[in-house]
Amino acid sequence: EPSIFFNVLKTILRAIQEHKCIHYDNILPGRYDYRDEIVYPVKVEYSFINDMFRICAYNEDEDRFIKMNLSTMKNVRLGKNKMDSLDAEYKEYLDINTKKVVLDVEPVGHVIERCFRIFSYYDRLARYDKENDKYTLEIKYLKADEAEVIRDILSLGGYVVVTEPRRIQKEVYKRIMQ
Repeated sequence: EPSIFFNVLKTILRAIQEHKCIHYDNILPGRYDYRDEIVYPVKVEYSFINDMFRICAYNEDEDRFIKMNLSTMKNVRLGKNKMDSLDAEYKEYLDINTKKVVLDVEPVGHVIERCFRIFSYYDRLARYDKENDKYTLEIKYLKADEAEVIRDILSLGGYVVVTEPRRIQKEVYKRIMQ
C-alpha cells in the first residue's frame, strides 16, 4: 500500500538525517526471518530495472554495513539511539570497499538505456567517443555487489566489452566459455 510505503520511507529518511537507528522486521518466507532488528540507515538506493528500493545501513551488533530490500521490511519505526560518527565510518567503508569496472558499449540506443536501468543502483559515468563511435561506462560498486555486477554485464551480451579491471575481464570470459 502506497501510504504505508511512504511512511516507511519517511521514517528511514528521518533516521538518516538525524543519525538515529530504526527497528524493523525483515522477512522473506523460506529465506530469512529477522525480527525486531536494529540498524542505522545511511543511504536509500533505487533500481529502475527491479523497480525496488533498498537501504544501506550499519548493523552495530555485526559491526558491518548491510543492504536490505525495502519490500521485505515490516514494522519499521524510528529508534532513540544515535550514532553521530556514522558518516565518517560509512565514508571509510566506501573508500575501502568501492570497486570500479569500465565497459565499452556499442552505440545502440536500447543497450545504453538498458545499461542505465540495470546499473541504476550504482554510481556511473558515461562518455561518448565520437571518433570511435562508442560509449564508455564507468560503474562504481561495492565489493559485496561484484557477483551481481558480473551477472548484469553478462546479460548485455556482445554489445558490451569489459576494458578494466583485468580480473573482471577474465571472469566474464571464463563464464562465457563455460
